[in-house]
Amino acid sequence: MIRLLVVFAALVLCLSGCGGGSRQGFNFTASEIASLCLDSTELLPADVSSAVRVDLNPFLGDKEFEFGNLVRSLRFIPLETTDASLLANIYKVVLTDRHVYVHDDFKGGGLVIFTSKGKFVRRISHGGGPGELYQLSDMAYDPSTDRLLVYQHPFLLFYTADGEYLEQKKLPFGFYNFQPIPGGYVFKTIDGVGNHHLGAKQDYTLLVTDTTFRLRQAALPVAPDKTHFGGYRYLYDAEDGIRVTGKFNDTIYCYDPLRHDLAAACVLDYSDKKLPDSQVKDPRGEFTDILMGNDYYYFLGECLETPSHQVFFLRNDWRRHRLVVYRDKQTGGMTGGATYHFDFHVLPPVGFPRATYGDNFVSLHYPNPQDSCLQSSPLISPEDKRMIAGLKADDNPVLALFQLKSIDGHE
Repeated sequence: MIRLLVVFAALVLCLSGCGGGSRQGFNFTASEIASLCLDSTELLPADVSSAVRVDLNPFLGDKEFEFGNLVRSLRFIPLETTDASLLANIYKVVLTDRHVYVHDDFKGGGLVIFTSKGKFVRRISHGGGPGELYQLSDMAYDPSTDRLLVYQHPFLLFYTADGEYLEQKKLPFGFYNFQPIPGGYVFKTIDGVGNHHLGAKQDYTLLVTDTTFRLRQAALPVAPDKTHFGGYRYLYDAEDGIRVTGKFNDTIYCYDPLRHDLAAACVLDYSDKKLPDSQVKDPRGEFTDILMGNDYYYFLGECLETPSHQVFFLRNDWRRHRLVVYRDKQTGGMTGGATYHFDFHVLPPVGFPRATYGDNFVSLHYPNPQDSCLQSSPLISPEDKRMIAGLKADDNPVLALFQLKSIDGHE
């Protein structure tokens, strides 16, 4: 059996907010500000009456757990390697029935499109011309219009599903992440930086607009003295709406785009080792030293959800690891820790997923000589075994899609 301890060197998450975020230095005209219709914007309260408490305290510390026994199925999507499709550090992966979209670190933020089988389609050109990218912040797929959407401050760029440029629209505010919804968009900001023109609504971190970017709703105000130390993603698709998270906010919300309401879905409890609220202020730039010098856990918003399972991530800089906890949504059973065990003859190291697709969690696996052990895996199809056998260590990563078995209870 093999055990894997995830340390800082293995993390792709960029804590300073690489690849996204509200940006300063762009002025908005009076007409653009007026188009927001701020006077008619609804301040949306969050219903917290039905939130589920998720107790993560049993999984803190250097706890180990058996991951290999959880996996019910596994399949691979190799991302074709060509000179044009070579991938740098990967920030975000979005899968649809026809395509795979990869936001990577190419020249500060690039986008590569593959088919759902992993065949390379195109890398959107780098540059400042129409449809070209020079600093991509976020991307999403809109199933209602079958379009790829890209955020490059201050514009939202629109492409066909296979990456043909269509148009761009200037946005009247800055943000961090976005998600298309029927008839509009949901935007997540971190704080009021760059959005002072929103007036009293600049500190609201969840903004909902129609397709013309008229601001219909604003929710989840953040205290202005919170330290500016963010993760990467704060909006996640779920069956019943958009999951909304935040830095140092242990409540995970759900925005229902059909009912246009907001409710707390769950609250993470790790009170045994939680970073004190008094430390989440950074007037003298000492916050990083506090994290490195104390055995504190904190939540930066990383969570994923399939119809059957959830996965939550906490950080602990003092222990130099990231904690992962899987939860069965039907039974409430959980398992997790900082170190997971698996058999390298059955699974590659995929226990820390990066995305979801249907009922699958999606991880990145980088080819290596040890993959030869997988030829005896009962979970991997003969076709996938042949594919893995033909990969080289410098090829693009493989997407590993896995489903989990039912989790009966706490370990």
